[in-house]
Amino acid sequence: MMSNSGDFLIKNGTLYKYEGDEKEVIIPSYVRRIAPEAFRDCKSIEKVAAPLRLVRIGNRAFYGCDSLKEVIIPGALFKRVKVNKIFTDPQNIYFRFYASSGLEAEFDEEFGAEWDDAADESYAKPVLSDHGAKLPVREEEQASASVEVKVVPQADVSRGKITGATTMLVDVSESEEQVADSEPEKSEEDVNVALLPDDITELEDDRTLRQRIEAVTPAEVPPEEISPARRRELLNLTDFLIEDTTLVKYIGTVRQVEIPAFITRIGDNAFANSDITDIYIPESVKFIGARAFTWCEDLKEVEIPQGVELIDDLAFANCSSLQKINLPDSLKFIGESAFHACSSLEKVVIPNGITAVSRRAFDFCTALTDVILPESVTVLHDGAFSHCDNLKSVHFSSGLTKISGWAFAECASLSDFDFPETLEEIGDVAFMNCRSLRRVVLPESVKRIGRQCFVNCTGLILILLPEHLRDQVKPQKAFQGVSGAEVEYV
Repeated sequence: MMSNSGDFLIKNGTLYKYEGDEKEVIIPSYVRRIAPEAFRDCKSIEKVAAPLRLVRIGNRAFYGCDSLKEVIIPGALFKRVKVNKIFTDPQNIYFRFYASSGLEAEFDEEFGAEWDDAADESYAKPVLSDHGAKLPVREEEQASASVEVKVVPQADVSRGKITGATTMLVDVSESEEQVADSEPEKSEEDVNVALLPDDITELEDDRTLRQRIEAVTPAEVPPEEISPARRRELLNLTDFLIEDTTLVKYIGTVRQVEIPAFITRIGDNAFANSDITDIYIPESVKFIGARAFTWCEDLKEVEIPQGVELIDDLAFANCSSLQKINLPDSLKFIGESAFHACSSLEKVVIPNGITAVSRRAFDFCTALTDVILPESVTVLHDGAFSHCDNLKSVHFSSGLTKISGWAFAECASLSDFDFPETLEEIGDVAFMNCRSLRRVVLPESVKRIGRQCFVNCTGLILILLPEHLRDQVKPQKAFQGVSGAEVEYV
């Protein structure tokens, strides 16, 4: 039997006291806070379902609830709370959690940390009538109370069970018939208030390649294609917040991580700032989101599987221990600063299918020694490989048409290479301070070189430019600081 609204003393979204005696308690969907000791010594309770929008639980809220065996709680809140301060014996409780749109989704700014220890004493307890305490709430609150957490998340794989700190590999799915039977009738307005995550405004993006990839790739794999046995084998939802087939956030403590095989997207910031050392990415993954692994400073090697098509901006930025990254032939887009400051990365082989290396994609990769560009690459954008101090060898693609500004600036170890016959433009300060260069021989195809293009390339002994650049190039600016060679036109 489920508890009714008359069992709760609630004011302004805070549940101050539960006075019922039911075994299964569903807290109303509009409750935002559970006050300290609100359920203390409620010996009958075996299961509690907290609403999706709950943002705070006070200390000792469930102390003395000796029969409590299962708690449903928002994943974001579960990560923040200290369960030992709230539950008498959390190791004997099944914690089930809802996936959310991120750990930073909501924060309760109205109440300080001291509130966790003492409830708001200004709340006046309602006068009891002969029929017991009634809930003093507004009509709209009473109406919304019918939409409770009985409604399951959108996909079966969106929630999991754990006991204490131990993963429970259990089947968390429910049949469509079970879901339909358990859902009360509700208005569209109720659903919007109680169930849906915060609105997410997509940023405008003029990169048509990314839009094209998004258009042709399915956003998710139907959960029904995953057998319960395989799901039990793969899922570790203690460690993941998952929405549909997107891994929203890693919240675990294990440093060697296996991503479940049904995941198609690794979300923005999913592993950011974590201390993982190894990551297994399944072939089902198509997208790696912006800042997905940024500042994972202990991550040493990543195998990007066939099937991944997009690595978004700053995805692996500041992974200072990353030594090896294998990029698949399926890859079509590498975002801006995707591997910025990966200072242990030694070699990069850009797969055939990438048409451009984005701005600062590999800048400050100070251990990088070799770069191989396929024929498909036509443009190197601003700062693509700048400040790579140990970069010695670059194999340019035969289809390259543009080397943008700062592309190889401050690559002090870069030695001789051949420009492709298709090259048309070299941007401003593209090779600034490349002191190990001995020769610059530009093909006839080059139509423009930028200002201070080879400034301070002090090791140059041979400079050959096509005749048609004579009027355009001002050697004292383009080759400023070079004294060991004169510009010759051929």
